[in-house]
Amino acid sequence: MTLQQLAYFKAIARKKSFAQASQELYVTQPSLSFAMQSLERELDVPLLVREKGKKIKLTTYGQALLPYAEKALSILDDGTLEIKRLKNPSSGIVKITLSYAASFSYTLRMLNSFVENSGSKDISLQFQVNQAGFQFLNQLPMGIIDLAFSGVNEGQDIASVPLVKDDVVVLLPRNHHLAEHSNLTLHQVRNEPLIFYSQHSKFYMWLEKLFASNNITPKIHCVASNWSTLVANVALSTGIAITPSLPIDEKLLIAVPFIYASDSSWSTYMLWPTNRELSAAALEVKNFCLTYSEQNKG
Repeated sequence: MTLQQLAYFKAIARKKSFAQASQELYVTQPSLSFAMQSLERELDVPLLVREKGKKIKLTTYGQALLPYAEKALSILDDGTLEIKRLKNPSSGIVKITLSYAASFSYTLRMLNSFVENSGSKDISLQFQVNQAGFQFLNQLPMGIIDLAFSGVNEGQDIASVPLVKDDVVVLLPRNHHLAEHSNLTLHQVRNEPLIFYSQHSKFYMWLEKLFASNNITPKIHCVASNWSTLVANVALSTGIAITPSLPIDEKLLIAVPFIYASDSSWSTYMLWPTNRELSAAALEVKNFCLTYSEQNKG
């Protein structure tokens, strides 16, 4: 039994005429007759009966087969539409994760620009913010998310490209004695109690290396398990923090630019899986971000 035979059978059953089915399918009547005879021989039952006036009537067997033939062809149509949807960059859902401390405002402006410039394209962005460590890294190769934006730039079955150099700031309570400075250096904060973000994070390792290269031992007051906890501790004046630029309540906190000399700056990367193909919609978002980054350098 072939899908072609089922398509012929469905058309004949609907039109109740070989001649009309032949015109609809652009197939000769002898070809239709041969296909139906072959199907009946395979099933070993009659499916069609010719009545007077060349009208076609379904037998009991034909009536039993018809809904299954229609269901099989409908499923095939759905599959064909799904393939077309995946191939079409003008439609689809793209799942994105953004690390909380990864150039938050820049990334949102970039993705908002994509939405504004997508025109009639039916691409939806499903967006989540990651607060805790590397939880999203295994979600890329697993297909749970399509793209990620983070200071982390490596992982198994993951490729990455730097998009933008992040602003690094010293986060202070509004009433802190350093809050009036236009910028701050490592030496100016060396004696301050510091709040660091998770020891397992890449930013912790980056900051630790920065202190070591300047022969300074940081006075770590506490280590926060997520960025919201870090921001809350600074707001409560338990210490200050050196962080990527974060969303803050400016009534409570101030972010002073941090000036540092280092061979490696802190950057936001775009990450995508290498063990599977991205959908056409995800590729369109990825390529847009690469172009946006190139056009907005500096």
